[in-house]
Amino acid sequence: MNQSKRVVSNNEINHSLKVLKRVKQLGSEGIPGFEWPSSANGQRRIRETSNATRGKTIAESFACEYGVRKVFGAKENVDRLQAITCKELNPGDVVELRILSIDKKNVTFEQDAYKETIVSTVNLYQYPNFKKFIPKDPIKVKVMSKDLNKIYVDPFQPMVDDFVKKITERIGIQANVKNPITTRVTGLRHITGAGYIGNIRIDNVSDFCGKDVYMPAFIPGSQITLNIESDFKKWDGKDVDTFITNLAVKPGTTNITVACSAKEYLRFLGNLNTIQMFKDYCEDNKAWKTQTTITREGNITGVCRTQNKTGVFVEIPSIGVTGMVPVAKEELTSYHTGPCHVRIVGFDELVRYNKEVGQMQHVEPYKIENDILRKVNVKCTLDFVLPKTGKPKSSKKTS
Repeated sequence: MNQSKRVVSNNEINHSLKVLKRVKQLGSEGIPGFEWPSSANGQRRIRETSNATRGKTIAESFACEYGVRKVFGAKENVDRLQAITCKELNPGDVVELRILSIDKKNVTFEQDAYKETIVSTVNLYQYPNFKKFIPKDPIKVKVMSKDLNKIYVDPFQPMVDDFVKKITERIGIQANVKNPITTRVTGLRHITGAGYIGNIRIDNVSDFCGKDVYMPAFIPGSQITLNIESDFKKWDGKDVDTFITNLAVKPGTTNITVACSAKEYLRFLGNLNTIQMFKDYCEDNKAWKTQTTITREGNITGVCRTQNKTGVFVEIPSIGVTGMVPVAKEELTSYHTGPCHVRIVGFDELVRYNKEVGQMQHVEPYKIENDILRKVNVKCTLDFVLPKTGKPKSSKKTS
């Protein structure tokens, strides 16, 4: 009765020859517990081995016949056996590979442990560091895809993943009062009706390859400045410091866009200035007396109408502070958005009713936990420095 014959591919034959060559090398190194099989009862042994290993590759047959313990004896040598036996890689796996050579077209990896040919998705030759030297130690690569005879790996993706992980971890700790963690977004390009697209330098990848490598960043139009911006085009080509607010991954891909806010960073700086001025105000020191004499350029951004207070909101861009000028309710319609000049004259502190003592009490002026600024509950009160023509005016009316 005819038995179907198993077709052995050239890749499998080449791999099996590499394995046997490596096994012979390990045997010659005097690894504890290594013994070649006895030739006693040769015909019987050959018959039993043939039955046990039918349908297996040479490498699989070797592991089946001698086993991990029989080949290497000591448990600590298991990794060495795994290094010479066939491994199957799948998309998403991260492995260490040694680079043997780099030229203009190809990156050659040491791949004795794998049947398929390993192909780099990145042309490393274009990066300065790889033109000068090849890393001596194995590098981490991530399997991106595979087909019948090839595995496609990205040498940078593990570093990108580490970079993204660090970004995610620092979102909640950027507002450090001693050492704020900022992210610079470069080369802004305005997108009509949306905001700005720019780039963030991936530091670990850039340092590794000797050339700046970037990932895309997005800044919404409302987050490009502290309060109001009418000339969006003026930011084209500019670089800005930001806080990262979110990460977005395109479904089914590894493409990542980082959402950033220049407004959050500017607000943080303004809050630091507010805290310092409030301390000076409480101490009534020389620094505070000087503050009250400085005339600053500001922008009227709106008006406040509540049951308890009415006034005009003014942003002071030079120190990142937004305060309020108290104004009578009937006069609010006289003020319009636009430039003005103001002085800081005091602070408006938040108060709440305390049930335990049955009275209104001041809320803590600011809250800092483990050097992270969580909240600021005081606002600057301002006074207009009126020009000779009267109240500050502009072409646009406040709402």
